[in-house]
Amino acid sequence: MRLRTNDPTLVYQDVVISLDPKRGVNNGSPSLHAWLMHRVGPLRGATVVHVGAGTGYFSAILAELVGKEGRVLAIEYDKSLAKLAKKNLRPWRNVEVLNADGKNCAIPLADLTYVNFAVSRPAITWVENLKEGGRLLFPLGVPEREARFVGRHAMHAVALLVRRRRKEFMAEALREVSFVFAEGGDAVVEASEERQLRKALASEGWRNVSTLYWKRRAKGRCWYVAKDWALGVKSCPPPGKIQTSLSAPAA
Repeated sequence: MRLRTNDPTLVYQDVVISLDPKRGVNNGSPSLHAWLMHRVGPLRGATVVHVGAGTGYFSAILAELVGKEGRVLAIEYDKSLAKLAKKNLRPWRNVEVLNADGKNCAIPLADLTYVNFAVSRPAITWVENLKEGGRLLFPLGVPEREARFVGRHAMHAVALLVRRRRKEFMAEALREVSFVFAEGGDAVVEASEERQLRKALASEGWRNVSTLYWKRRAKGRCWYVAKDWALGVKSCPPPGKIQTSLSAPAA
């Protein structure tokens, strides 16, 4: 639906705002992001990397949450959106906007990396640049095309929360979500991994995810296994839930 007004009060409603209709890019659901930010709980003074910042709406909220003592690096792949984000975020001096591919650019050590689009695997820096106790939030899904939507979306993704504990990573699948799928280097998905992940997402096993095995052999049962990472599950799934186990270990 196209509105016939530019009244800014519309931004404060729980609606999705289109940023680029031709590519199907939108700002995301305010209520969903409020819920996700509540779960990750950015602390005062924290360093946050916001990947997929769009025009900066949620970057500004993250900047308010971490306060003047904190820092937000807002990364946006699209040049025109990054330009708008720089303009919109000028009042927040604790925010830096970077026009880059968020999966392949250098990022600082972070207390929180908050990803605003779906991917089929996390970027190396998102995982390895987490501080001790740091958290990574990203939607895990596969790209799909539907007649009612422009562009590629992950319609049946899950929001994954990863916490670093020294050399280990705890993981939790928070809820099912739908997100615009990544562009740039993030959009490349190996066919075999996409098929495997699509099969895993069709099961209920994501509800039992408890561990991210990163570049090491998985121990115990896994919901999903890729070439060099895997998502392990709790040893005892809740009653009535189906647990999908993949036997191949992460390399």
